[in-house]
Amino acid sequence: MSKTAVYGIEYLKLSPAIETGETAGTFPDFEKVASKFLVTAIVKDSMSYNDQAPGDTDIEVEDMDTLYASLPSDAGSEGFTVQTYDMGEEAYKYLLGYTKNGEWNEEVPGFALSNQGVELKTKQFEDFPSRIFQWARMKVKVTKTGTIGKSGFPNFNIEFKKLANLDKTGKEICGARNKIYTVPVG
Repeated sequence: MSKTAVYGIEYLKLSPAIETGETAGTFPDFEKVASKFLVTAIVKDSMSYNDQAPGDTDIEVEDMDTLYASLPSDAGSEGFTVQTYDMGEEAYKYLLGYTKNGEWNEEVPGFALSNQGVELKTKQFEDFPSRIFQWARMKVKVTKTGTIGKSGFPNFNIEFKKLANLDKTGKEICGARNKIYTVPVG
């Protein structure tokens, strides 16, 4: 039995989710996709899960002291947040849609980052193996946080929220997976 803990972040890759066409709903092949972004300079211990459990609406009635019923009210959500100190030209271009105009990087009014496929690889630690996590379709929100001063660096705060993954017929299919990383042979 392998150990199950995960430790640290080896890398975090983003690529536009595959949402249309014959391959809709498939996970991006992060080694071959033309458009991808490698999140670098991840702030130490900044990654945190922000899952929310499904909600319930409790129904009470006057003639009982306990709940009459508890109805599901929402599906909950899965996701995480991470911060990066990388506020370079490529980060502004990929995450915020900036374009180059001479020596200036300029915003593009109305830019919206498309839904993303995401791959996260953790680090191996002693006999804890690396693990690769993938999400086929996530909504991503990017904000600038921190201060410009002598006590630290500003950063991008990146929020990820898992969305339903749909095949070409509109049927919901698997949207998250993970595996223990084994070194490829050959």
